[in-house]
Amino acid sequence: MNILPPTYHEQELWRPLQAGDTAAFVELYNDYHPALYHYVLLFVKVRAVAEDVLQDVFLKIWEIKDRIDPGLSLKAYIYRICRNSVFKLLKKISIDE
Repeated sequence: MNILPPTYHEQELWRPLQAGDTAAFVELYNDYHPALYHYVLLFVKVRAVAEDVLQDVFLKIWEIKDRIDPGLSLKAYIYRICRNSVFKLLKKISIDE
């Protein structure tokens, strides 16, 4: 089951999101959160930690929304931010131990 939005939908979200449209951000969150949650959970194995990672990911997206190239794939960009956030967390945990 593919719950991610089709590619054309990405462009419809990018422009309003970059303009600071909170409704576009909520739509982005609702579209991507379920799949990203399962993706992150594969790495961290703890539901609360997965939610924390996703909170950081979506906060980062909101903070850098005006610097993101709308020509890029939104899906790929979000997954890359997610993956990097998970790896950063796992590295921190490894160092702390």
